[in-house]
Amino acid sequence: MLEPLARHSMVKASTAGWAAVMNRYPELASEPIVASWAHAGRPLVARRPDCSDTEGLVPLGLPLPPSHGKRRIAVSLAAIDIVASAPPPLLADAAAAAPASWHPTIDKLLTLLPETRSYGSLAWQHLTRPISQTVRISICCGPWHQ
Repeated sequence: MLEPLARHSMVKASTAGWAAVMNRYPELASEPIVASWAHAGRPLVARRPDCSDTEGLVPLGLPLPPSHGKRRIAVSLAAIDIVASAPPPLLADAAAAAPASWHPTIDKLLTLLPETRSYGSLAWQHLTRPISQTVRISICCGPWHQ
């Protein structure tokens, strides 16, 4: 049994897992961005469970960029369909995707807390560019517990 994933963990789904998502949520199969997301092997993100989730499946999300309505799509996968998981990217790695005007502040923060991680639109910009041109910063400070 897979240990519960920390919220904001990046999750790579197997090909069979993506097929299961498309079967379980047929309305997603007709959305080109979702199909291209799956085809590109982009990650899903661990989210909090909600009352409509199927017990025994891992709650995940697919956050679409602002250019696609900034929808937050809730999906779930069987643990066996998760081939990898990782914490969100380090802010130091994602910083290149931030506007130049943010770099002095990010540099100061990283001097104090080099292990700071990024999630939200800055992380997605870093992981998926060039999908979104609108970036906000969300960070996790302190140790990451997977």
